[in-house]
Amino acid sequence: MRGYIGKRATMFSTLFVFEGDDTPDDTHDDTHDESHCAERVTMDLESYQNYITHNAKIIKHCLDTRTNDFSDIMFWEGIRGGDLGFDELSSKWADVLGCSVIGALPSVERTGADGYIIYKGAINTPVEVETKVCGIRHGDLAVGKRGALYYSTNLENWNSKAAITSQLAGQFKPMSEGTMKSNKRDTFLISFDRTENKIIDANRIDADTVLKLLESKKENTAITLKLSAFQQHGHRMNTLWEVESFHHWHQRMINQTKAAERFIL
Repeated sequence: MRGYIGKRATMFSTLFVFEGDDTPDDTHDDTHDESHCAERVTMDLESYQNYITHNAKIIKHCLDTRTNDFSDIMFWEGIRGGDLGFDELSSKWADVLGCSVIGALPSVERTGADGYIIYKGAINTPVEVETKVCGIRHGDLAVGKRGALYYSTNLENWNSKAAITSQLAGQFKPMSEGTMKSNKRDTFLISFDRTENKIIDANRIDADTVLKLLESKKENTAITLKLSAFQQHGHRMNTLWEVESFHHWHQRMINQTKAAERFIL
């Protein structure tokens, strides 16, 4: 039987502060619609803070050493990764990675939210989150005619290119009206450098805006929220360890790709 750690919901007198990159825009409003907040499981703030710090250290070590031992990862339900079956734990890698970098706790549930977060200065009820991890390799990057950075599957074919802010995107399965509303969650895009095995950046769009964007795409066979949408409708998210930021990574990749003479002509 799965046990739940922690006290039931309480008014938190102390709110945690995210650590890491000090450059993101913190002018956003952290108020939230309670319709997408966690109702079944809650824990005290001290346990939450300890768990997110614990998980962040594990994932940062995994990235630095290129290992993938998630056995000591703590889930929202108070369960250790080592208590899950191999297949179940392996299937959670993206949730664990995405939640750990933004200061959320992943959930063991197969359906529903990927995890839960307690925002700085926000309501005391944990909020459901959806995390989308999207990775890219340096060898798939090329520089266009005007010096812009592109993702390309074929450097000899100009039509194979995609803007880097379109290639980095969160994928959603086709959904009905009912399932679309169930995706009304604060959604995070975690950009990942597969070559260097590190997080590039984390961006967030709030739940209400996510629903509006998904509704505008409901007729599409493939539904995506691109990095450009996160940049336009959301903001950068503070992370639990320092990340490079998309802005700096993007410029570095342009310079590096030019030096390697990978061009789309």
